[in-house]
Amino acid sequence: MFRFLKLYWKPIPSDTLFELLVVAHRCEALLILPVTYYLCATFPINTILERIHTLPKELMDNLLRGRDWLCVVSQQVLKRSLQASKVGGKYAEICRSSS
Repeated sequence: MFRFLKLYWKPIPSDTLFELLVVAHRCEALLILPVTYYLCATFPINTILERIHTLPKELMDNLLRGRDWLCVVSQQVLKRSLQASKVGGKYAEICRSSS
């Protein structure tokens, strides 16, 4: 089944997602709002700036604050994972050879 989904999955265009965000907010579709915000926030900043004028001010604020938060959190995760991989000033071997 997942193979079938993988074959037919196509990325959703940014204009469609931003329209969906507006409609979902207007209709109070609480189930899809977090995912829609997340998907919109993962577009490159230039794409967001091209589309953000279509959003009401409240949604603009939420989207930009959420994107900023995601950037901060991803940097923290990256930093912690790099620190955790260091052992004695050197990076730990992740995969050891069988020889």
